[in-house]
Amino acid sequence: MTQRDRAVVAALSVLLVILALALVIPSAPVTGPVAAASASPNGSAEASSALPPIYREGIIGSPSSITPLTARTQADRDLSRLVFSGLVARGADSTYVPDLASSWTADASGKTWTFSLRPGAQWQDGTPVTADDVVFTVGLLKDPAYRGPLASSWREVTVARIDAETVQFSLASPIAGFLEDALVGILPQHLLAGMPVTDLADSTFANEPVGSGPFRLVHWDATSAVLIPASTSGQAALLPRFELEFFSDSATLAGAYRSGSLDAAVALDPADALDLSKLAGSRLLTYPTTTLTSVAINLRPGHPELAPAAVRKALLEALDRPAMLTSVLAGTGTQADSEVPPGSWAFDPKASAPVKSSPTAAATALKAAGWTKAAAGWEAPKAKVPFAFDLLSPERASNPIAWSAAEAVTSQWRAFGLKVSHVGLTPTELVSRLGAGTFVAALVDVNIGIDPDLYPLFASSQALSGGANVTGIQDPTLNSLLVAARQPSTQAVRKAAFSKLEAALAANPPMLPLFFQDDLVVVDSRLSGPSIQTLADLSDRFWDVLAWRLADGR
Repeated sequence: MTQRDRAVVAALSVLLVILALALVIPSAPVTGPVAAASASPNGSAEASSALPPIYREGIIGSPSSITPLTARTQADRDLSRLVFSGLVARGADSTYVPDLASSWTADASGKTWTFSLRPGAQWQDGTPVTADDVVFTVGLLKDPAYRGPLASSWREVTVARIDAETVQFSLASPIAGFLEDALVGILPQHLLAGMPVTDLADSTFANEPVGSGPFRLVHWDATSAVLIPASTSGQAALLPRFELEFFSDSATLAGAYRSGSLDAAVALDPADALDLSKLAGSRLLTYPTTTLTSVAINLRPGHPELAPAAVRKALLEALDRPAMLTSVLAGTGTQADSEVPPGSWAFDPKASAPVKSSPTAAATALKAAGWTKAAAGWEAPKAKVPFAFDLLSPERASNPIAWSAAEAVTSQWRAFGLKVSHVGLTPTELVSRLGAGTFVAALVDVNIGIDPDLYPLFASSQALSGGANVTGIQDPTLNSLLVAARQPSTQAVRKAAFSKLEAALAANPPMLPLFFQDDLVVVDSRLSGPSIQTLADLSDRFWDVLAWRLADGR
């Protein structure tokens, strides 16, 4: 399994992405260097023109475990991305570029990958980064006690130290997108050796992380974090000081940006972001994402009413997704006509023709499938009472967009005549219900990933306990198509495989795709450097952070 599996199992961390906009988790203040923490804010009367500008970015949520393996919140993931390095990093146009590794090769089968580490790579305490650190990190990922979202990606991967600067990975089955896994941040063996992986999340190290990335964390508490450029990443950052400030909600963050105390506001509600972008001296950065918002249908034997493909297709046809983009995303985002993002090289518009909103056509299809429209609602074949069910979703506090999308779906289905109720659940409750298969329909966010891999979502084997196939679909033909699409080959061959896979999913949809979200960032026009590309996680916006520059003065 790959980082798309990660994509997906972070849906149970994934299938929610509730954790991406998770509730603010209180965190204990961290002791440590606080150099320059009292520097005057940009634009204040006390600021000296001789001092370099401080870049301040506001985000929703706060940290609680700052490591690549144990990150719980978006703040954790953002800080981990700045502090830690992987073997490879994201480059322009979603390519992969060297990071801790200077080069890599794969054999013809795609099952053996060899990485050479960058000479002189160091941890932020001055200790050299070696192959032992890579082997150690993978050991934590493969530890049976590790239950984080990255675990499934590494179960069938074996790592070996060739020498101090060379590591080799052996995959149980070839996967074209293994470099997605190589993005994971590497941890220092010399600081963590002997620590049980179960202790890592709440360890001193997770509060005072030492990485090998472009920035060093010098101080953080429940309200903010201070980072300065590190000299260990092989490249110098143009921002002399980077501060993240933590907010509980979009309105509070928007207010702070309006006051002029921030240079950027991240993860705002779409309406707030669009509103702030109209301020003089501000601009909006719109990053397409691979986060799919969809309705998962339970296809296990105990739920026969929605099992026929024609019924599920009719449910999709009854929805007005363009209206959702307006009401839920304030006109941002993109309608989803497939599980594959429309901007992906793998997307085939011919195989995934748009399903237009037509309640009339949907009603005709349901009647053809044996359903009856009664005064109280639609009755399934042979039933004497209307079919009634709950649409589960994340609760509003944990994922406002998903909750609002579920409200819109519920309203439209009720108008169509379905007897449906919207039930918002806490992250823990929703994960439990999805994992146990005790639901009829659930609105979920799924991170498909930059190199799409739908195997974790729909392969029969992934419906087992702990797998990401929450719909429970069992389809041997689909299994073969899923395997073919992830096989290493030329892009043309893989694109043809994806075309067949997308056509099969359109004909028999386990999920009803609604839309792909955009990540919206409002920035002061003094900031130059950020370049737009598709993000798998909001922290991916830092892919070009070394080129960011903040002009002096307001």
